Amino acid sequence: RERIKFRLHFAFSYKIFAVLGAVLIFAGFIYFFPSLFPKAFPGAQKPPATPPTGTSVAFFSTESVTPLTVQLDSVPFFTEIKSVVKASDRQKTIRKIIIQFIQTPKIPARVANVNDFFNLYRITTPSQFLERLYPDFMPFVFYGKTGGRFGFIVHTKDPARTLRDVISWEKSLARDFDPFLFGAPVTQTPPSFEDKTYRNIDWRFLNLSKDQDLGIAYTLFPSKDYLIFTTSKEAMETVIDRIFSGK
Repeated sequence: RERIKFRLHFAFSYKIFAVLGAVLIFAGFIYFFPSLFPKAFPGAQKPPATPPTGTSVAFFSTESVTPLTVQLDSVPFFTEIKSVVKASDRQKTIRKIIIQFIQTPKIPARVANVNDFFNLYRITTPSQFLERLYPDFMPFVFYGKTGGRFGFIVHTKDPARTLRDVISWEKSLARDFDPFLFGAPVTQTPPSFEDKTYRNIDWRFLNLSKDQDLGIAYTLFPSKDYLIFTTSKEAMETVIDRIFSGK
């Protein structure tokens, strides 16, 4: 009888250890391979195959947004961004452009920064100019009476030196920024930039047309430390209005 009790106790203990072992093995699989059990650890699931792309910073509100994708071959990008500038849209409206870079099929697209942008157009900037800028920037197209005009805005870490850089850059800005005119005809080339003021904001303008609103305009918005470039007078004034109004 004692032997029978021992055998029953041993069999019962064996079953308990077997169950505990199975539980431990299952728990180990859950811990080390959480993606196999998404309901057990919903926060530990693998990210989707194509994660959502980021969005660029908004310095002011716009009526519309157009994302453009840049692949290794950048020729299609230049065609696409030109088509946005040349498109017809309501006057006094602004379209924000989000430039997204695709590096490889396995790496998610990322939003281009200001360094990427200048490298894309192979524009040589003044020494340390890009180092003084925060990476986030916002390219846009303003639609005025004489068509679409390109511009961009970026936040600077060092307003005084950034402004000094751009002033020293004035002698070649018209040539360096020619791609941003997107084929608009230049009918005059004045010798230097002119001082302008709008809503107590000082800015500089190089007028490149006798009969159209076309040129190189820039300012450093003092209370925000924003560096703004546009290719028309009306575009600059509209951007200043929107920053003031918080729109």
